[in-house]
Amino acid sequence: MKTEITCVYDRKTNPGILSRLSHGLSLYIKSGGDHILFDTGLMGRILMKNLRNLDIHPNILTKIVISHGHSDHIGGLRKILENRTNNVQIPIYAHPDFKEPKSARILGIKFWNVGFYEIKDSLENKLIYRLSKNPVNITELLRTTGEISEEERRGMTNTSENFARKINGKWIRDPVLDDMSLFFKTQQGVVLICGDCHSGLTNTIQKVQRLSGDKVVTILGAVHVIFSSTIKMNKIVEMLLDEYKHINFHLNHSVGRRYFRFLQKKLGSERIQYFPVGKKLIFES
Repeated sequence: MKTEITCVYDRKTNPGILSRLSHGLSLYIKSGGDHILFDTGLMGRILMKNLRNLDIHPNILTKIVISHGHSDHIGGLRKILENRTNNVQIPIYAHPDFKEPKSARILGIKFWNVGFYEIKDSLENKLIYRLSKNPVNITELLRTTGEISEEERRGMTNTSENFARKINGKWIRDPVLDDMSLFFKTQQGVVLICGDCHSGLTNTIQKVQRLSGDKVVTILGAVHVIFSSTIKMNKIVEMLLDEYKHINFHLNHSVGRRYFRFLQKKLGSERIQYFPVGKKLIFES
């Protein structure tokens, strides 16, 4: 079976693609008879413009998967639902906590809502929620990692003291436990699709390999190394040159331009490639 993955929301585009660019992530996955949107970017109008330019109509979508509840991954959901003109409810797969209130301090500025934006009942009625902390089969091939618990996070994570969530009326540090990734097997090995990989790259790889019984050979999407220290980046490079030297990357969104160049310089342009809006990757299973 063939699986096609196209980036439809990012801050960078392929030459010749008339896309709008913005911070955030959304990927369109075509696998068998399923048309899946993995995350919905930050701004709905930009997501819709990019989908139109790539000839992808919201009516063809059969499922939505949300990697975690930050607004740059779920902000476009409302527009997707507004532009679905058929009467078919669409399943949305996510962690049960993905709607909880979230805040963040970015470049010294405190943002009080970087989480889910409430949508009106008429749009909620277009959704069927499939919420679980456990791994879930999205299709015959695609599966979620489920929650990667704090006990499972033995390696570095991609969380921050600047992330907070609201519990019982109080803001506390957010370990982003609603973070989940997707994966599927190919003829060469496992492909891992990350929304931001807040759980940590090694933690996510190890869980996927336990669940699949096979090696991860390709990682695509976002790994949130932006704002990382030089020490952390060197540790990541050391790990990728040693234990995970067989993995190739197609990165975007929260990798950051400076950090992408750093990884590409250290690991080579064959292993580290950018995955901009309009680029399509095809895998055989």
